[in-house]
Amino acid sequence: MAELYKIVLNEAWHSQTAHPLDDRKQLLKQIKELEDKLSYIRDLLSSKQIDPEDFREMKSDYSSKVEKLKAKLSGLSHNDI
Repeated sequence: MAELYKIVLNEAWHSQTAHPLDDRKQLLKQIKELEDKLSYIRDLLSSKQIDPEDFREMKSDYSSKVEKLKAKLSGLSHNDI
């Protein structure tokens, strides 16, 4: 009976923790993609392929999205198990 109890608890633990871990991975992936875009537009600006005004607008947009995702990530960390 004790062995069955261990199995049930283990399965319950994994089902409860898998979703937050997947969410965390997804948020980290999205943050990385946005940071890569920021790096790319910096390269475009330095090679004068985009105007400084366009750069500022895109940077503001991407930075805002990154901050929102980091806030979600922070909230996930505090509400985890």
